[in-house]
Amino acid sequence: MYKLLTVLAILAVLGIAAFLIIRHTGKNNLSGITLTEDDSGREVSLRVGEKLKIILKSNPSTGYQWDVAPFNESVIKLSEGPLVYEKKKIPGGEGETVFVFEAVSPGTTTIKLMYRRPWEKFSPASTFEVTVKVD
Repeated sequence: MYKLLTVLAILAVLGIAAFLIIRHTGKNNLSGITLTEDDSGREVSLRVGEKLKIILKSNPSTGYQWDVAPFNESVIKLSEGPLVYEKKKIPGGEGETVFVFEAVSPGTTTIKLMYRRPWEKFSPASTFEVTVKVD
């Protein structure tokens, strides 16, 4: 009987701990917005704590990469990225680059991403721009 009560007490503590972890994570990981190339030029609104995920096509084997232009980091911060994923593990294969930003305080800023080869002085092959308003 003592062992059964001990096991039930341990399970109850674990259940409460799991509930609190899930609840805490849910509050700090508010939903957000996901954008792609088609959304360039948009204006989006976020609340403090929400995330903005930007997924852009890329081909890292060509030397091109997505670079972030300076932006107001007191409004939004880059929390992850660039994360580069290859769809197929072959030379010249297409992939994606992912950036995750998090809204940190009210204000407005513009995020501009440039697809270019870092060693070239030419204009970027492509750009992505979004205006972010944080309430």
